[in-house]
Amino acid sequence: MNVTIIADASYCSETRAGGWAAWVASNRGKCSFSGPFKTGLESSVNAEMAGVVNAVSKAIQKGYLRSGDHLYLQSDCQSILNRFRCHRGFLPAKDTEKARIMLHFSRLMAAHNLKLTVRHVKGHSQKKRSRYAAQRHCDHLAYQHMAQVRSQYRENESLAHRGMSSQGSF
Repeated sequence: MNVTIIADASYCSETRAGGWAAWVASNRGKCSFSGPFKTGLESSVNAEMAGVVNAVSKAIQKGYLRSGDHLYLQSDCQSILNRFRCHRGFLPAKDTEKARIMLHFSRLMAAHNLKLTVRHVKGHSQKKRSRYAAQRHCDHLAYQHMAQVRSQYRENESLAHRGMSSQGSF
């Protein structure tokens, strides 16, 4: 079955806060997933890549993406699409965050025998077609998650600077 995933991420380089979101569509249904990243990532490119891995993992977990399916992956980040296009047999030369994300993606694809086609979707476009609307939706959700994590980080940083804890005094 053909399954389309449109994924996006939002990243703050100052705080390393980030969020991701995805839109999944197939004959099995349509839905969106989103959330904050569990750890601070090193770069916006890594955030975009991790967002895709989270989206594919969640789509598999929820049954929208199944073994043998053809995944049509769309992102507004051309550089990650080029990386994912060449994922088969990926063996990292170094243990870097980017390499770990790619290895996770490659293993997901192999474990579920997924075929892959990548397609660039222009970000921040006002075009009316559904894929652009889905990308705007993902962009908005990813930003909301990043902003929330960034705000928490700054609040905790401010409290720490004043010698306080966000956990309360007692």
